[in-house]
Amino acid sequence: MSILTKSHSFTKLEMTPHSYRHEIKFETDSHKAEIIRHKIETVMAGDSFADSYGCYRVNSIYFETPYNQDYILKELGTKERQKLRLRNYTGSDVFKLEIKSKIGEVATKYVTTLDRQQAMDVFNGEYGLLLDKNTPDSVYTYYQLKANVYRPLINVSYNRHAYFFGDEGFRVTFDSDIRVGAANEEFFEEKIPISPVTDKTVIEVKYDSFVPHWLTKLMSDMGLNAGSFSKYTAGYDTLFGL
Repeated sequence: MSILTKSHSFTKLEMTPHSYRHEIKFETDSHKAEIIRHKIETVMAGDSFADSYGCYRVNSIYFETPYNQDYILKELGTKERQKLRLRNYTGSDVFKLEIKSKIGEVATKYVTTLDRQQAMDVFNGEYGLLLDKNTPDSVYTYYQLKANVYRPLINVSYNRHAYFFGDEGFRVTFDSDIRVGAANEEFFEEKIPISPVTDKTVIEVKYDSFVPHWLTKLMSDMGLNAGSFSKYTAGYDTLFGL
């Protein structure tokens, strides 16, 4: 079966993502996070995009349906769910429009790269440029935006330290100073939202096939248990006082 939009036709096979990734999340205080991070950076490479302090700011506008479908499905613990966001890193003119789709703890992304003007157009509801890009991901994203009547809702921003391990698809990130605000044009001015979401650091372990034993042992030794923290739903709750 094909999805038809204007003169574009993409089969389900053509829109199948290229890879799936497992995710495990942990929450901890800043002191434990620093201990773990310093141990990890002795064996893993830091992200080349980072500043002299080894981190960078991630800024995301999350889109939502009129009935808050994505928020509700996450809160209900539904196995299949998704989030749609416009993402930027402070100081960059490159934006990523992403659908992050999850089945349980396995995730994949549909990604469309935009310049600043294109990102502003999408933010303002001008989605036609996604059809003009004519890629499987951009057309699929257009379909999702239109069919589910997505609109920008909240702005979530945080500091990230990221580490990689060889070419094995293994990555560990440390996200802190998580803040939330309403979705507005301040996102494009790189203004950090005022409202703090949590004083915890969120550690995310992302992998294609396996987690090294040394990391599993490290998390166990530090007394950490896997959880399901969502920056989007936590930000939503903070912004709307839930």
